[in-house]
Order: sequence, then structure tokens, then C-alpha cells
Amino acid sequence: MPRKIDYPRASFRSALELAQAVQSLGGKTTSEVCAEKLGRSVGSGGFNSVVGAAVKFGLVKQTKGYLESMPIVKSIKLAYDDEERSRHYAEAFLTPPVFRNLANRFSGEKLPVEVLAKMLAKEFDVDMNASSAIAKQFIDGARLSGILDANNEVVKLAGSDIDDSKVLDVQVEEVQQLRLPSYYEDDHRNSTSNSIQDVQKENYEIVTPDSDKRKIPISLPGKRVAELSVPTDYTAKDLEVIKMQLDVLRFSIED
Repeated sequence: MPRKIDYPRASFRSALELAQAVQSLGGKTTSEVCAEKLGRSVGSGGFNSVVGAAVKFGLVKQTKGYLESMPIVKSIKLAYDDEERSRHYAEAFLTPPVFRNLANRFSGEKLPVEVLAKMLAKEFDVDMNASSAIAKQFIDGARLSGILDANNEVVKLAGSDIDDSKVLDVQVEEVQQLRLPSYYEDDHRNSTSNSIQDVQKENYEIVTPDSDKRKIPISLPGKRVAELSVPTDYTAKDLEVIKMQLDVLRFSIED
């Protein structure tokens, strides 16, 4: 089975140029008109690679010979300043999974540019024959979008800006069983499960029956609050599923 290519075959800069050309042509145009505006041949491999890259960056959509710019292209054009424009650049640049994973891997750290091509082939399933070009494209695009600084350090990404010590504090401890609310037990006397476990007792709350919603606010360390929302017609089986999901979350933290 051929390997699925989930990384762009052209630079982020050239993909931006194509997307901006489509935007300037009314936001939707044929591949032929776009290629002419860029001074390229629509049948060339180079043009097709740029189109494919623009699609993978989430900048354009390609359907039946037409190219359509995505909303982020307009956001880039209408950005008030360089900071806002860079945020949109970063959002688009990190759309391809391999670029997102690589940026997360080295978030807040120095990028090993000397061995990046080998790393992409060895650890990120990039074609070995293309890894050098992809490495260069990542470096150039990351610098253009402000993700990589002049010292080759990857900026802290929002999704990766997590203090591990704080994550370890956010755990659900096993405590004595807590009875379900009486209005729930009255309707489920024969249920095999009528308790909720692994929830800190002092933080457990359920909205009264008179409320329009069923919510369970849970106090967390650091004056943070998590909120569990459940449908008004939840069942004992639903609670068992929720408990299993909490266990999965706990195991992922412990790993």
C-alpha cells in the first residue's frame, strides 16, 4: 500500500503566495487563471505541488478544477499588525500533522537543525528521499511564521505550555463511595451501579433537580475548576461510561 503523504511538497511561502493570488481573484478561481497570475504552467509538477501544499496548510480548497481561498487567508490580509498576522501564519503552518508534531516535540527547546532531515525520516515517517527538502521547508516556514527564532529555538506553543508538576497534581483520587442524589436513586433502585467513585468528596456537587442543567463543578489545585456536564436524562450506565473515561484520563497522566 503506498504511503500517504501528510506533509506539503512545496514551501509555506509559495503556498501563501498562491492562496493570496486566489484571494485577489475574488476568492475562487480556476487553476488555469491562478497559474497564469503566478506566471506558472497549470500542468507543471511545480504548480501542482504548490496547490497541494496550500491545501495541506488549510489555505485553499480544491474542487473540480477550482481553487477557493479559506477564511484564514482573509484574516491574514486584514490583520491589524505583524503580531496578529504571525498568529494566523502559525495557525496555517502547523496544520500539516508532521509540522504540528515536530513543533510540539521541540516546543520551548532548540531545534536540532543538523539532524532534522534524518529525524523526519526516522521518527516522523517522512520519505527518506524527501526528508531534506521537508526539513528545509519546516525551518523556512517556521521562521516566516515566527515559530522558530534566530537561535533555532522553537517558541512555546499554547498546547504544549504545560507544567508537568502541575499536571501530576490534577489527579482523581479514589475515595469512599458517594451516593447518587435521591431523585436519581428513586428512579434507579434496581440499578447495579448507584455510586460515583474516584471523585474528591469535598469537591463533589450536583445541581438540584430544579436546575435546567446537570453540572458537576470539581475544584482543582491552583484555584482551578473543572466542570462536568451531563444530559438531564443520564442513566447509571452513563455514569459508568464517565467513570471509565476518567480512568483513561488518569492513566494518560500517570504515563
